[in-house]
Amino acid sequence: FFLKKIFFGGRHWQTYMVKTGDNLPQIAYQSKVSLKRLAKVNKIAKPFIIGPGQKILVPPTLFKGKSDMVKPKALVRGKSK
Repeated sequence: FFLKKIFFGGRHWQTYMVKTGDNLPQIAYQSKVSLKRLAKVNKIAKPFIIGPGQKILVPPTLFKGKSDMVKPKALVRGKSK
């Protein structure tokens, strides 16, 4: 139960930069989480529209071994640089 809560709660998820042609239902399907869960973690309301260049959180297993993940940036005074 505990591991399930961490995985599906959005903790330890990684940042993904949306590309042209991506959509939230497709990303949810590929990441094996529900559309509702993915939208909730990313605070995206219906009609679940995302656009190229937008950064969203995805489970770490979605793009494992691929270079699509956004590398974490240094934080300065609580803001990303």
